[in-house]
Amino acid sequence: MPPNRLGLNHEGYGGARIDPSTELAKAIKVAHQQGWIHRRLPLPSLPGIALDYFERGLTAPKASVFISAGIHGDEPASTLALIQLIADDLLNKSYHYVLFPCLNPRGMSVGQRQTPDGADLNRDYLHQLTEEVRTQLASIDSMHPFDLALFLHEDWEANGFYLYELLDKESQSSIGDGILNEVARHAPLEMATVIDGREASNGLIQAPFDPCSRHDWPEAFYFMNRGTPHCLTLEAPSDFELKHRVHWLQVGVRAALEQLHT
Repeated sequence: MPPNRLGLNHEGYGGARIDPSTELAKAIKVAHQQGWIHRRLPLPSLPGIALDYFERGLTAPKASVFISAGIHGDEPASTLALIQLIADDLLNKSYHYVLFPCLNPRGMSVGQRQTPDGADLNRDYLHQLTEEVRTQLASIDSMHPFDLALFLHEDWEANGFYLYELLDKESQSSIGDGILNEVARHAPLEMATVIDGREASNGLIQAPFDPCSRHDWPEAFYFMNRGTPHCLTLEAPSDFELKHRVHWLQVGVRAALEQLHT
């Protein structure tokens, strides 16, 4: 039997919260043993606040993968999913990884989508007005392009799991269906034919990348613009129990890694 909605989301997310610093400590504790390099990036104008990221590389990796989570502070399963993938050593070891488990630690500490300053970080990748986004992008500037970029999110209004897939106009290759086929074995899919004003089919929203279509770029636009051919935003429905959402996002990540070279 699939799990039932909790009925906690009304005009926003109403479910469980997490302390990101406590959760990050679990990954940091075991990261070195599993071959990860952990780096902490201070935010100079925000004393005591930093972004944590993890990198694990190979001499000759099959591909390079970027994954981020926690850009919205009311989406805690995204951060937990990525932290547990690190801590439990569940990521395919054939790839080079750069992982940012919590891009909005201030927002997540209070369960708020935006930063305490009211900025939606996932709308700042063109103008880069926030220190969080500038610091993140400066740290990985020399690493572009990646072969795959995954952005983990949650949607408080959704009835099921779905994903956005930006398509490279030249290759038009798609891995979204393969990911959702695997997720559907574990989670309900969002079956609405329109999601956030975009046409959808069986949980999949696809769109050719057009950098001029928006003036408030999300993270996926930036990575596609820098040459990453596969940019996917995974959205778990947040009105379900936290442990289920964490698992569903983990399934989506691992399915994407499997799809990368199939």
